[in-house]
Formats: sequence, structure tokens, C-alpha cells
Amino acid sequence: MSFVLCLFSLLLSSLNVYALKKKNTDYFEKNIQEITKYCDEVSCDQNINKILVYSEFKPKLNVLSQVKNSKFDKIVYNLAQIWGDTILEADYEVEDDVRLDKVFAYYKNKLLIGYHVTYSSKAWNTMDCVYDGHNKAELNSCPSGRIYESAYISSDQKQFLFDDKNRAHFK
Repeated sequence: MSFVLCLFSLLLSSLNVYALKKKNTDYFEKNIQEITKYCDEVSCDQNINKILVYSEFKPKLNVLSQVKNSKFDKIVYNLAQIWGDTILEADYEVEDDVRLDKVFAYYKNKLLIGYHVTYSSKAWNTMDCVYDGHNKAELNSCPSGRIYESAYISSDQKQFLFDDKNRAHFK
């Protein structure tokens, strides 16, 4: 009997954890839907505020702590790993280093609801040059640029959604 009660208790706690994760996911997705609906490149409506908190190109504006910046660096590195199954299946070679370019924080009624991050890596378009896939010196004859992508990150940095308007692209 105690085994059955223990098993039942374990099942209930698992269901509670699942319900909490589902609720958090739904809340995050709802916030992202509001952000994409009420915000453009410059500003937002409906009690949502968009604040640039990090820019690789404007260091004086950076208000992210070193710890939070380090967390975002790890997150965007992991997000960029999907490029091997997407844009890198085309004719591109990319450096392993992933640069955090910009972070916007979004607030609704003064409560942080998420972030929008843009990140990139140096890359070469190997379609119009001679590159055997091994000799890095051959990349000197290839057009260079960066692969850029953006994603939304939850306020607790545990969930993400890719930004459909800024999927991985070479520029």
C-alpha cells in the first residue's frame, strides 16, 4: 500500500511540474506574441517598453551585468549551433565564435517580460570561389560577411523562440 501511495505521490508531483512548465511556456509565448504585435524596430505600444540594454557597437549604452552578459553569450552560442542544419547546409563556412550583437529588454507595466537578442558569426560564401572545405587559406578568395540571427529569450533565460522575421541569413 505504501508503495502505491509513493507512486501516486510521484505521479502527482510530476504532473505539477509539467503543468508549471506548460504554464510558463504559455506565458512566455503570449508575451512574445504581444511584443511582435505591438512593437516595431523603434518603439512599442500597449504598455510595453523596449530598451536597448546591450550593443556590441555602442558600449556606453551597455547596462547588462557581466554575469548576465556571460549567460547571453552561452545562450546565443547554443542557439547558433542549429545553423549546421539550416543555413550552413548551403555554401557557407562559418567561424565558431558567436558574437552577441544587441540585446533589447521588454517590459510590460514595468515588469520584465523577455529579451530580444541578435547574434552573428563571421562567415564566407563559398558558392563563388574555390574552397575544398579544409584549407582555410582558400577562404581568402571567397566573399566574406556575417551570418545574423535573432531570438526572443524569456526573462529567466530558460526559454527561447527564434525571431521569424530575422532567421539566419548571410550579409
